[in-house]
Amino acid sequence: MMEAAFGRRGGQLADSLDPFARTIDTAKKYVVSSTLDRVDWNSELLRGDLGTAVRELKQKPGKGLLTGA
Repeated sequence: MMEAAFGRRGGQLADSLDPFARTIDTAKKYVVSSTLDRVDWNSELLRGDLGTAVRELKQKPGKGLLTGA
């Protein structure tokens, strides 16, 4: 849903003047799943122990880690 609303269409952002659309489009995304084989929209698929994966992500440089369901 988020990609449909804020992702790129034909190389252009849905609303190129919207700061949220620009931010979410370029943000690195992490997807935790035991059933997916691949992900897209600047995402990385995480498998295995969620606690370990989150601790490893928090050790990386950046401005924080946001989670959602």
